[in-house]
Formats: sequence, structure tokens, C-alpha cells
Amino acid sequence: MLLGYLGADFDLRELPATQALYQQPGQWLQLKGDPAIRAGLFHQERTVSPMDQQMDTVLHVINELMTIHGVFHAKLHFSSSRATLWEMNDPIASAFMASTNSATPISASPIRA
Repeated sequence: MLLGYLGADFDLRELPATQALYQQPGQWLQLKGDPAIRAGLFHQERTVSPMDQQMDTVLHVINELMTIHGVFHAKLHFSSSRATLWEMNDPIASAFMASTNSATPISASPIRA
């Protein structure tokens, strides 16, 4: 049973300074991954996605969902044309939306946490 949820908004300029509590390690450590993956990492190119092509429409729809329809959080992933939305009437569940191309309507499916 959900009793409620709490949100917090902090102005980072008003938080106490904590740099005195942190000490930088004396030796820098770089974690390296698979050389086969690293070799091509900087040769990748991003292609324009269907969601990129409709960016203005997507942002207007998100604005309407947040101001009128009770969505309080939206995570947009333009490169894969996916969005995850959280609604006020069910803040624990999220709705995952994806589209394979610009001609296909976005389909939604609820995701339970």
C-alpha cells in the first residue's frame, strides 16, 4: 500500500560546502573495458531517429501531458525513439512508449516497479 511519496528540490548554491570532507585519491585509476569495443567507440556515428525528426511535436506532446494529463516525470531517449512516463495517479508504475518508425503510432505498455 502506497501511503504517499516525497519530493525534494534543493538549490545547490545553498547546500553546505562538503569539499573538506572529500579527499582525492593520490593515484588516478582508469578502468578499461573490452579492447574490441573500445577500438571502435569513437568511430560511431549517430543517425537521426524518427523521434528526432518529430522533436517539436514530441516536446509539445510532453508539455501537454505534464501540464494537463498528470504526467510528472518523463524520460525521453531520442536516439532510440523511446519514452518512459510517470503519472500522478500511479507514481510507482511507469509507462514505456516506443516507436519503430515515424509512420507507426507510439504504443504504450505499463511497467510495474
